[in-house]
Amino acid sequence: MVAEHLLFRYSSSTDWSEKQGLKLTIELGDTYLNYCISDKSGSEIYSTGLMHSDIEVTASDLAEFLGIPDLSHSFDDVVLVCNTKQKVLVPSAYHTREANETVVEAIHGDLCDLAILEDDVHQWELHTIYGCNRVLLENFQSRYPHLRTIHFDSACLRSLFRKVAEKSSQWVKVFFYPKQITVIALKEGALQIMQSFQFDSPQDVIYHLLHVADNYQLDVTAVQMEVSGLIDVSSDAWKELQKYFLDVQLEHNPQLNTEGIEPSSTPLHYYTPFLIAPSCV
Repeated sequence: MVAEHLLFRYSSSTDWSEKQGLKLTIELGDTYLNYCISDKSGSEIYSTGLMHSDIEVTASDLAEFLGIPDLSHSFDDVVLVCNTKQKVLVPSAYHTREANETVVEAIHGDLCDLAILEDDVHQWELHTIYGCNRVLLENFQSRYPHLRTIHFDSACLRSLFRKVAEKSSQWVKVFFYPKQITVIALKEGALQIMQSFQFDSPQDVIYHLLHVADNYQLDVTAVQMEVSGLIDVSSDAWKELQKYFLDVQLEHNPQLNTEGIEPSSTPLHYYTPFLIAPSCV
């Protein structure tokens, strides 16, 4: 994970280096690392940046990432957000901690050395069971002994619960990452699916979304779709989305102080997925 793989970086015009109560949120994906520095509540964003690789994140990548100057500050709170593929949403009524490892291995296999973690998403009566690369987790814990962990799905569902009453009867949220989308679908206020899909082409994206719509009987002419993350509005993927779904909107996160971003630089919707967790953990 070398410097040329830096996708974006933002730093607020506010001098935050001497502020008290700083929170550091680090998101670990299969092929990327993101950091977000905010106030304690996560409502004010001071600095954020995304680095990615064409292969899975390694300990060497992590060491380079942690060398970013902004991460050398003292933080009152540090949260690791796992956004890796080894995850399972389990209804709380059927959850037993003793079965966590078995559940993850049954679905995702046992070829990776994973630390098995869980989140209680009580708002939806769900538990997120997930694996985190054990070596990377131990490196994080060595650097930040007071580290807390959460899965991205859990943070996103908690955030969504606050807004569910405002949503239309059919609603889909799509987050774009390098070669991956995460899809959430709601119907009449009930969670239908939250799942990540790999893709290599715009056609793959449309296939997955149409498959979700068909499986959960969502009307592509009526469903409200919010899209954010790493998608270019001039790309074929964006054009395909608008071809098959009639109500597609880019989601911008209002927490970002746009005074620190040049108009010609990173589109604001690129930041949105990475600013969800800081205000929910």
